[in-house]
Parts: sequence; structure tokens; C-alpha cells
Amino acid sequence: MMLPQELERFAGLPDLQFRGNGEWSSACPVCGGGGKRYDHSDRFRIFAASGGHNARVWCRQCNYFSWANNDTDSRPSPEQIAKAQQIQQSYLEAENKRLRARISQLKETAYWKGYHDAMKEQHRALWRQAGIPNEFQDYWELGFMPEYRGRVGDKEFTSPAMTIPYFEPGRQPSNVQYRLTNPPKPNDKYRFTKGLKPSLWLADPDQPPKGECLLVEGMKKAGVCFVELVAKANQNLSVVAVPSKTPSEAMVNGLKDCEVVYVALDPDAYTKEKKQQQTAAARVGEMLGNRARYVHLPAKADDLFVDYGFTAGMFGNYIRQSTVTA
Repeated sequence: MMLPQELERFAGLPDLQFRGNGEWSSACPVCGGGGKRYDHSDRFRIFAASGGHNARVWCRQCNYFSWANNDTDSRPSPEQIAKAQQIQQSYLEAENKRLRARISQLKETAYWKGYHDAMKEQHRALWRQAGIPNEFQDYWELGFMPEYRGRVGDKEFTSPAMTIPYFEPGRQPSNVQYRLTNPPKPNDKYRFTKGLKPSLWLADPDQPPKGECLLVEGMKKAGVCFVELVAKANQNLSVVAVPSKTPSEAMVNGLKDCEVVYVALDPDAYTKEKKQQQTAAARVGEMLGNRARYVHLPAKADDLFVDYGFTAGMFGNYIRQSTVTA
């Protein structure tokens, strides 16, 4: 969401994110803290005017404060700034250490392989019905978990789940996603491994995406598109998936080597949500810059092949008709 006029002088701050109810967060322009989620994103806040001239910014980390409609700043002392930056650095180091330990544990246990190896024919059939043949179930090490235990609010639930490992280039494991077959709510199907950051799902986990790239929403769509467009039709495309229509900038930065990115998100990503000034697809394209090409599909990418009998050529027509604006 775009900043309102009274906050325009803060538009260039890094890691700027809309938080709802007229609030944004970003990195503090004084001490640098508070920008990213792992760096306590609630510590630097930008507040829009609420019926008056009270638009302001405030950093909880170094106590920098400013009214947006004048140049009067309340700046912390150099000692306070240095202390705040030290706190910020300690957060970063602690988070990086924790993530390294969790990734190391993931590599050592490789528990997703057990879910893959234990699949019965009826579990493989679920993946085939989704458009993923057996050989690609093996290639991507997809699996099935009989009982996933989770929580929504204060209520616990269990559900069978299809398991999806995520890899960094070089097939380095980074996360495992669970697609619930009996979710607690219809639109609440997906869970990631607790304590690990979501990332891109790479259809080719052995190398980073490069050249022309197709970006879709969700692993299943990317898997089907890779099977139909690359494996069967031999199209020269990298295929990746974001876990939702609101990926982080860090995820999108994983496409830095791609020359063109075809943004083929679900159709609802091209509709403005309530109180939003731009579509989800446009926000993704903004992060990609002039490499973005918007593909307006008539249905979800995997459904076009699985349910509507699309061929690679028919899908390719939509790619060729992609636009530079959302």
C-alpha cells in the first residue's frame, strides 16, 4: 500500500511494510534498526494522520521521534544510537545463529525423506491427481504424513498432510511445507516447519533460477507447470513458486539472475483487495522492476492443465501475451 501524502518524505526508507490501521514499519533512518521481521519489525513505526495533523514516526529502539508535517526531530544522543545499533546487531547475530542451527538439524534428520519413502500407492495417487507423476514425486522427494498436529488459536487439530521439501540451489534443504488434506478452515491448508523462514520453491533445486522465469503461487502449480512446459515441451524456463501472493523481498531477491520474470499468480492477485491501492501482482512486480511481465491466466495455473486440458502451446499463448503493467 502506498504511503499517504503526509508521509511521503519517509517513502524511501528501506524495508517499508504496511501493517494495517494506518501504520507502517521500516528500518529506522537514525539507528538502522527495526526493519525486518527477524530484527523486531515493530520497533520503528510510521503513523498516518487520523483526522488531524498528527502523522509521526517513532523508533522504540533508539527513541528517534519526528512529526511528519514539520522538520522538528527529537534525535537520540550518539551514545543512545550506538547502543541501539549494538542491540540491533545482537538480534541479527542471534537470529542467524538460530537459523543455522535449525537448518543443520534439518539436514541431519532429513525427516521429509521418511515421509517420501513411506508413501503408499493411495498417497502417490493424491500427487498424481494433482498433476505430479511418480518420477517427479521422487525427484522432488514429495511425501505424505498421516497425522500433522497443529493449532489454530487455542484449539488443536490433526490432519493428514502432503509433505513438500524446499531447497536452496545445490539441493540444500531450507524448509518443509505441509499441505493439509483436512484443514481446520477451507483456506488454511499450508504450514511450514516452525522456526524456519519461508522461501522460494525451486522446480530445479540443483541450480539457481536464471534466464526466463515463470513465477507462480504455490509448489503444486510450479510442479505441474514444470512437468508440462519444461519436462514434456522442452521450454527453456526456470519455474519457481512463492508460498503466497505476498512474498517477502528476500524471496524475490532469489530471482536476481533472471532476465525476465513472468508473474503468473492466481487470478485474485490481479484484483485490488479492500483498502489496498495496488494489486498483489503489482506489488510483486514492483520488487522485480522492469524484468516483470504480467501473465493474466483465466484460472489457477495447475488447474488449467489438470482440469481444463490445456496444452503447453495454449499456456504459452498467455505467456506471449504478457504485459509490462499489472
